[in-house]
Amino acid sequence: MLTMPKCHDCGKFCRPVEWQMIYSGALPEPQEEIYKCAACVEKHGSFAPQPGIKPEYSCGKLPTTGATFPDGMTEEDDKEFNRQWNVERMTHNA
Repeated sequence: MLTMPKCHDCGKFCRPVEWQMIYSGALPEPQEEIYKCAACVEKHGSFAPQPGIKPEYSCGKLPTTGATFPDGMTEEDDKEFNRQWNVERMTHNA
């Protein structure tokens, strides 16, 4: 079961907008993934990449616009497709 993550800065459960993977050890291994909410990013700024780790593996932004499904459609595209499909289905049955 998935749980809603907590913001690393304010501690509130949130829909995160940024993430950071914390690496540790002689051979760096992922230890923890932390998140920030939009309010904390605005107030405190973005995560900084961890030294010695490629920035794209260290931290980044999460998509904030509608959810994207595996086929590349957004939630809005999906709703529009379903609306049109239902209208076509009703006219074919008439």
